[in-house]
Amino acid sequence: MYNDENKFVADMLKKLRIDAGFSQQNMADALDINRSTYSYYELGKTKVSINYLKKISKILGVSFTIFFEEEDSLLDFADNSNRRPGKIVDEDPQNVGGLSNEEKSIVAMLRLNEDLDLQAVINALQKKTKRAEDEK
Repeated sequence: MYNDENKFVADMLKKLRIDAGFSQQNMADALDINRSTYSYYELGKTKVSINYLKKISKILGVSFTIFFEEEDSLLDFADNSNRRPGKIVDEDPQNVGGLSNEEKSIVAMLRLNEDLDLQAVINALQKKTKRAEDEK
């Protein structure tokens, strides 16, 4: 199906990002690159380094090897590859798609940072929330 390995990776990046509910800006923020650079990855204009593919796979919650699997696996994704993430922010989101853009960027950065103690972050946020509620 694909003559160019870079085109396969580009299409996978777009499909996986959309399915995860992230915008290109969310991905760029988490990777600390310009949105236009990330856009070029999805367009196949710029080849993605192995290091960035590893980081992207962590953010998206997929195996790094997905970018090197049979190209036929992309056929399953063809029907919704042009769908954009929803813009409506849920009051009580059950998945990443219901979060605001800022919240999505935070989730992407948290997924990427292995050194971060996520439970410590959660505990700190809960304490801060409780203090804010107590002050009301």
